Amino acid sequence: MGVFATLAKSEASNGFVFMAGTKHTKFISDIPGEIWRNVVGYEDSYMVSNLGRLRSYPKQRGRQFIKSCYLISPKVTRTGYLNVSLNHQGTTKHLILHRIVATAFIANPENKPQVNHIDGNKKNCVVENLEWTTALENIQHGWKTGLYVAKESLFKKLSWDEVRKLRSLYPSKTYFELSDMYGLSFGTIGRIIRNETYIEGKHQ
Repeated sequence: MGVFATLAKSEASNGFVFMAGTKHTKFISDIPGEIWRNVVGYEDSYMVSNLGRLRSYPKQRGRQFIKSCYLISPKVTRTGYLNVSLNHQGTTKHLILHRIVATAFIANPENKPQVNHIDGNKKNCVVENLEWTTALENIQHGWKTGLYVAKESLFKKLSWDEVRKLRSLYPSKTYFELSDMYGLSFGTIGRIIRNETYIEGKHQ
């Protein structure tokens, strides 16, 4: 039967509809209402949908497709976010799925740095559940909706290795993520980052 059969452009999906294939081809059906777009920075390798699904791009040689596309299964990080590994020109990068979706589908004219899950579910990466925010807006959203519940122990102490690691992770990690990782309130996280507590050179 040869390399898998027909690939047609679809206005509804803004991507590709796979019409047929051999037994070696993984058939991927669009979910009703699903729209596919290229992953920014990986335009020839991966596509992401408005429903939070990710798939590889089919490889073509002339008029034949020599490699079918396949769905990318995300992994859950220690902080509860969905992470995917994408390969480009021999280099593998680990990216957070909700940022891939937001970058592809949501305009960000104010260049806000963070993506918020509106319902608080870190695994719900459909585009309607995402919004670009500032760090402050993200924190305010958590308190306003009750998504953040302080769980800090009054007797919790960090080692200096933990303190230095925490500081090195900011701002690549948000206050939400650092709070989850270390079991500390936003206030304590902020004081540590600003060197207002656990001051280097004192009480070591």
